[in-house]
Amino acid sequence: MESESTFGEINKNYWDTQADTVFEQEWVQNLMRQIVENLQSHIDWIGIKQKTGTGGTPSQDASVRMLDYACGSGVASRALFPYVSEVRGIDVSDGMVEKYNNSARSHGVSESHILAIQGDLASPLTEESHPSLGSSDFFEFDLIIMSMALHHIDVPKVLMERLVERLNQGGVVVIIDWTLNQEGRETQQQREGSHSLRGNVPHPAAHTVSHDGFSKEQMDNMLRSAGCKEVDYLVLDEPTKVPFEVGGQKQLFFARGKK
Repeated sequence: MESESTFGEINKNYWDTQADTVFEQEWVQNLMRQIVENLQSHIDWIGIKQKTGTGGTPSQDASVRMLDYACGSGVASRALFPYVSEVRGIDVSDGMVEKYNNSARSHGVSESHILAIQGDLASPLTEESHPSLGSSDFFEFDLIIMSMALHHIDVPKVLMERLVERLNQGGVVVIIDWTLNQEGRETQQQREGSHSLRGNVPHPAAHTVSHDGFSKEQMDNMLRSAGCKEVDYLVLDEPTKVPFEVGGQKQLFFARGKK
């Protein structure tokens, strides 16, 4: 009798097949643009101690180690690389990791500066399955970014604890994801799968989604429970247009926790 797949395995299997195509969709490209622009315009809010080089341009000499968790193709890494000295990525999907590393190498960036590996910190067998995740190279980060992936995690509280434990004291974790509905609550319809079926049109990634979004209260509680002493939650001004079967329009938030 075959064992039931974990939620991480479901996501890995799906996103392995999508690594070469998902970023070609216009709405995904617009979403990536929105995330990049807001990451770069919120450098001070994030807490990166930016250094500048000749002519006032950002310098890569800043002593900041960053982890891009659920890194995908590296949207957050590319946005913040000018402000940090070293980036490590982790993604459950081998296909995404390959795309991430190939992109870095094609831009002439060495593995010592940017490198991703396959892994799943939400798995109970994390370090036994992926010994590299237990190495010092994947601890003592000054900044951890997780962009558009928390809603794919079935037990986000556990993952948040495992992320925060990899931060240096005083380090910052930033989560980017969808807000809940206007009342700030996940309705019964949402919990039963409105993300997966709107107007009887199934979304192909619906089976990989565990949450429709997160409220300020949920994120504040999650970050504090994980060991963050300071927390904040920003809702971006610009709404995001998404396919009809995902809702037609959604709203992004940035949540920040300082250890």
